[in-house]
Amino acid sequence: MKKKISFLNLHRVCKQKNISKISNLKDIPFMDEFVSKENIGKEFLHDIDIFLCHVCLTVQTQHDVNVYKYYNDYEYSVENSSLLQRIIYGKN
Repeated sequence: MKKKISFLNLHRVCKQKNISKISNLKDIPFMDEFVSKENIGKEFLHDIDIFLCHVCLTVQTQHDVNVYKYYNDYEYSVENSSLLQRIIYGKN
């Protein structure tokens, strides 16, 4: 599945442009993607650049990956989890 990747020109936290790349991680996969034997080598991989904001001193990526289709049939929600209902809302 092809993923649309866009680059952000502003920092996510403070919306400033005073950022610089401080590291690069090569070929990083989605961490929650199960890869079957027949799909090994076909999984989504993308380099991740890490940026430092010189205004608010936080570190982040500047890439957004559109994963709408990837999670289109993802069915987990708090509403369907009795454990989380008890933890969050105190429901029995």
